[in-house]
Amino acid sequence: MNTHPVFARFRLWEGYVDPGWVVNWIGVRTRVEMQSDHAGFSAPTHVQPELPPVSEEYFEWIDVLESVAESSGTFTMVELGAGWGRWLVNAAFALEQLDPGRPFRLVGVEAEPTHFSWLAAHLRDNGIDPAHHTLIRAAVAEKDGWVRFQRGDAASWYGQSIERDDPSSKLSGPVSRLIRWARNSAANRLAVGPNARKVRRSRAVALSTILEPLELIDLVDADIQGAEADVFESAEAELTRKVRRVHIGTHDRGNESRLRALFERLGWECRFDYESGAQIVTPWGPCMFEDGIQSWVNPALRPRG
Repeated sequence: MNTHPVFARFRLWEGYVDPGWVVNWIGVRTRVEMQSDHAGFSAPTHVQPELPPVSEEYFEWIDVLESVAESSGTFTMVELGAGWGRWLVNAAFALEQLDPGRPFRLVGVEAEPTHFSWLAAHLRDNGIDPAHHTLIRAAVAEKDGWVRFQRGDAASWYGQSIERDDPSSKLSGPVSRLIRWARNSAANRLAVGPNARKVRRSRAVALSTILEPLELIDLVDADIQGAEADVFESAEAELTRKVRRVHIGTHDRGNESRLRALFERLGWECRFDYESGAQIVTPWGPCMFEDGIQSWVNPALRPRG
């Protein structure tokens, strides 16, 4: 298997891992409780992680590492649907390897309450003070406001999303609100136990609002479970003026078509475009793309040389 050349610029971490933790190839520590599919060690264990295998995440690594390598000045990254903020911290560790001490700004946006608490904890666990960065508890949507958002089962489920429109939401006024309230209340009463999945009213924030206070963003990384086309289409002016690169989990063919049309119209360069639900032979090996990914670079802001 070929390895993307950007990985050669970074050192593999090795060392001891304590019980209750996992450590990835670049040295980022993560609590086992944040990932139900990861088992920890029963005693301190010396490990030598390998580079990530080819998967959807391999291409996310490429975008993170390239955005770090191409940045100058303060490195700025925005993660939408951040979960526990793993890609933010991965980028910070990559930057520390290439240019120790260079300042960076991390912006994490996450609506699920347990995930949001883990986001701050994960930064602290890896020596990053959340107070020096921007953490926003909200769903990312087409516009600022309020949405119905799924929550719960935090350790084993990272697919929480804005509840999609239903027939009752097409009505207007108090009748619509009453119908939605009754339906969600009944579903929430049936959902019991510590891992119950529920729907709750959540603050929503637009991508344009997130980007407004920032000057130049090296990478926007988005995993927002089906809202991506609405979100990016509503922020095209800010994307053009401020964002160098985006990495987007696409989730369905409709989103893929709309995102492709958006970035082609804006004149961005496509780095990766792999459809959801497809087995594809990539330059670095075969990969099953469950969600699908798109990666686009803004030529007007890409560093020269």
